[in-house]
Amino acid sequence: MKRALPITALIAVLAIAGGMVLSATPSAKEGPDVNVIQSVSGSDGAGAPRAQGAAPIIETWRLTAESPGNYRHPAVAEDSKGNRLAIFRSTGGTSYDFVYCPKGGTWSTPTSINGGVQPALVRSLYAWLRVDSTDRFHAYWEYANAAVYASFKDGVWTTPFKVSYVGSYDQTSGIDLRSNDEVVTVDCEVIGYSKDVWIHVKGKDESTFRSPFNLTRDPGEGSTQPSIAIDSKNRSWVVWKSDLHIPNVEENLVIYLAWFYPDNRDGDDDWFLVSPNPGWSFLPQVAVNNEDKVMTLFACSTYGQYLSRMYNPNTKQMGSLTLLNIGLTMNPWHTFFSRLAAHGKDFYAAVMTPGRILKLMKFDETKSEWTEYCQVSDLPVEMFHLFSGYDRMLIAYSTWDEPTSVYLTAVEVEPLLPKQYALTVQSGSGGTTNPAPGTYNYDRDSNVIITAFPDTAFRLKNWTGDASGTANPLTVTMDKDRTVKANFEYVLQPAVGVTAQKKLERSFFRGYYMNVVTWQENPLNVAQKVTIVEQRLYRKTRAADNSQWALLASLGPSTMTYTDMNVGKDSDYVYSVGLVDDKGNVSGYY
Repeated sequence: MKRALPITALIAVLAIAGGMVLSATPSAKEGPDVNVIQSVSGSDGAGAPRAQGAAPIIETWRLTAESPGNYRHPAVAEDSKGNRLAIFRSTGGTSYDFVYCPKGGTWSTPTSINGGVQPALVRSLYAWLRVDSTDRFHAYWEYANAAVYASFKDGVWTTPFKVSYVGSYDQTSGIDLRSNDEVVTVDCEVIGYSKDVWIHVKGKDESTFRSPFNLTRDPGEGSTQPSIAIDSKNRSWVVWKSDLHIPNVEENLVIYLAWFYPDNRDGDDDWFLVSPNPGWSFLPQVAVNNEDKVMTLFACSTYGQYLSRMYNPNTKQMGSLTLLNIGLTMNPWHTFFSRLAAHGKDFYAAVMTPGRILKLMKFDETKSEWTEYCQVSDLPVEMFHLFSGYDRMLIAYSTWDEPTSVYLTAVEVEPLLPKQYALTVQSGSGGTTNPAPGTYNYDRDSNVIITAFPDTAFRLKNWTGDASGTANPLTVTMDKDRTVKANFEYVLQPAVGVTAQKKLERSFFRGYYMNVVTWQENPLNVAQKVTIVEQRLYRKTRAADNSQWALLASLGPSTMTYTDMNVGKDSDYVYSVGLVDDKGNVSGYY
């Protein structure tokens, strides 16, 4: 159940935002020059390298024909392979269309999603696209009194359907994905005089959403305009606008931030009031970076500004309110519109100036300020969507001037660090490894242990590739894609079947004893086609524990017998034949 904040606590929350600088008449900052490239159809979006400190390379595609126009309200996404999908309201205004561009290919022409089998639109405002771990695109778009869901993969759309609600639908919604590819949406639903934020969940293999759950439960207040982002722990971070009543204040519209467990329980801490109070704030956005830091962005008409605020769950510290230095156009209301995305540890915001010029902003956490990254388009813009690709921020937008068209601009950013890297394990002849030779994916910066297992008569010679030395087992740190090879070498083996037979020999004057020693070639040496150049015969006393081997004779490579003369009648010797090959390798003996 929501824990409401008393007025004194609300004032205290504002005091936490120390260092906040707000101006009633802010001036927009001038950004860097922009290198605009109007790409031909078929470009895969790869820009030429840029010099250090140069403006980001921009490529722009017109996704719709100039005639008949009236395409609006787009969303765009890119999968892990670099394939791109964009959706937007059709020219007739009653359905959603899509275009698709495989990596390195060309953009398709606008086509109705699922052949037009979808709930008919009356009007629309917002559309979303997300991509799961299997590269399936999840689409969510609004129409007059509901939102529609469908997914797309391998050129095929599922049948779009209207998400069911407990009450009536109110405009604005959001969508994100959990690590298990569950789809999570948030919407505003109205029951009687109460507006609340509801959450809907659809499992990876489920065809429809489960029963919705009321997150806010706000009797007497109105919670609306929700946005959602899910962190690495699968916590849902939800931000929304609320009508918070204050005595003697006619209108007070504030922004709340809260987090919820996957089972929809709210977190251990109170909900956070992130906007000025009293104030008049609208259309909040939320994003979570790869450090699980949470950024909120909203329009504050009280100050005629876009404002942001960052919360760090790791330290439980709420940052100060930060200006974007982009003014607001007060009419019509949806020019308060903005979009927020995390790219690795960075945050980017797409915002529109009072002159409807679209800017891409980047947050500098060390300075706690936003700077203009680039100007996205010279065209006046109506609606837009922001998506973080691998090394591009993708901004899809519809123009303001009639007839409206949809464009896509790709802005170069630092490539994302992948969540996993590939480890290729190789093995030379003479042994194997654990894990077995092959290619495996491991989490970034994890430590992987590789053990070499030599075959009989082999030993680990060394590791090569992205490793060296002879350590076994070997620890590999996955800070990039790595290839490691275990190299083995044959160990020269001694002769086998060494036996000694004692014989008594008599001469004319006396008798004496000798041992006739025989042996055989080692079949392992034969299999390896080893060339033997010397054989060394060793002897030691069998019974003595501390007896040492003594070299008895050095023999040629073809000799397989030797007579050890003048041994005692009761002596008991054991023999071993060590070998030397043509490469100077010397075998052991036993």
